[in-house]
Amino acid sequence: MPIRVDPEKCDGCGVCIRSCPMDALRMKNNKPYLRYDECWYCGACMEDCPRQALTLELPYQIS
Repeated sequence: MPIRVDPEKCDGCGVCIRSCPMDALRMKNNKPYLRYDECWYCGACMEDCPRQALTLELPYQIS
């Protein structure tokens, strides 16, 4: 899973879900998770998170 959520930082605000251009994120137990394998690894969710609770792990190195 390319999206990692730091539960200490995430307050479940949902900004990351609204910022995802692929509509790939959903909320479960007040935390975001990647529902679809449609992530473009654009980083919009990570950049828009007001608490910097998300990190993006690329599945392969982009040159």
